[in-house]
Amino acid sequence: MHDWIGAAPDASIPLQGSTRLRLDRSTFVADEIAVSLGGSNLEGRLTWHYVQESDLVDIVLRSSRIDVAELVAAFPPREGPSESPQIEATPAGKPSAEFTLPRTNIDIALDAVHADRIDLQEIRIGGRLRKGLIEDASISILVENDLRLQGGLDVDVRRLPATASLKATADNLDIGKLLRRMGMETNLSMQADGIALDVNTRGREPRELVTNLQMEAGLSGFNWKIPRTFGDVGVAANAF
Repeated sequence: MHDWIGAAPDASIPLQGSTRLRLDRSTFVADEIAVSLGGSNLEGRLTWHYVQESDLVDIVLRSSRIDVAELVAAFPPREGPSESPQIEATPAGKPSAEFTLPRTNIDIALDAVHADRIDLQEIRIGGRLRKGLIEDASISILVENDLRLQGGLDVDVRRLPATASLKATADNLDIGKLLRRMGMETNLSMQADGIALDVNTRGREPRELVTNLQMEAGLSGFNWKIPRTFGDVGVAANAF
């Protein structure tokens, strides 16, 4: 397990889990799923209507807290140079290895995600997994209880390395305020009418998905002011 998830061999985080299983003539249900891993928790329900729709699974997940900082501590960087995973070439005439996953309806709600420099709230993800693809799943994220990002999520797990892409936008961005909420000491005044984020990653294991994150951000209507003090007089200069 440690090798697959990329965790340190000596990593140790308390893990507890429980669920109630129910099987009848048409449905299998894993109800009251409750998992805690260190300071993180996850609850939910899995339903498989194996008679009516044998290849369809409904998954509902809820969490009041995910402590990313604690979890990342269990995934130290590997020794030696880090290389992005490459898709292996498939010999001519030989089919590429693909995963066969059931159709899945996904409903995820995370109340709080804590990291070293940023906190996220009210994360909502709703989508459908079909033939190893999640295409244009709806996603909504509140950043530092201030900035609401909304957009779409695409995931491809048909073969390794898996890929994921997030495109999201937000309006009325106060960058200076956001940086201060993240613990950065700055008195810069920076605002933007809007922001468009494009986040991509790929990997064969959870650690790689995190370390291979790439993000581009486009700002519209950007304006900032740099405070400059001359004696007892403060002057704000428009940079743009």
